[in-house]
Amino acid sequence: DSLTSVIQGLQLPEHSAQALSRLHTMNPGHSITALRAGQTLQIPENWLRQEAAHVRVNHLSCTGTLLPELSDGRVLAQDQWLAEGSTIKVPAGCKVGLLLQDGSRLQLPSGAVLRLDVLRHQPLHKAPLVQIHLLQGKLGLDIYKQRPARSRFEVQTPKAITGVRGTQF
Repeated sequence: DSLTSVIQGLQLPEHSAQALSRLHTMNPGHSITALRAGQTLQIPENWLRQEAAHVRVNHLSCTGTLLPELSDGRVLAQDQWLAEGSTIKVPAGCKVGLLLQDGSRLQLPSGAVLRLDVLRHQPLHKAPLVQIHLLQGKLGLDIYKQRPARSRFEVQTPKAITGVRGTQF
């Protein structure tokens, strides 16, 4: 990355003197004002610019009369885009497949209720920040295997929170 592309992917604090001081503290032994090609620069994670990410319904099949719906009562449809905060309810006899922008897939079987708590994209990470809450039922995951090591994919269940970082199970 060039310094220009890195800066464009950041949301810097308003106080530039404090920001420079923090960078010097995080990168001891490196001159922040005279960066070299190939040099690693540590940047606070909360400085990374975040944009809204979306999930697309890429598979929907039902054998019964009830259809999957969102918490506001709208019926779920094939190729529908879902945003952060959406809650999906899958009735008996239905299956729903969701596709994230990095190619990761979520499979929701009958009886699943899932809330998309955080769906953000950080331009420097090339992978979305995902935090989902499985409120009821089961969830199948096929996580994109080339996700950067520091990109987050968290699943909260009624009993545990699991973080996935490209590990194969």
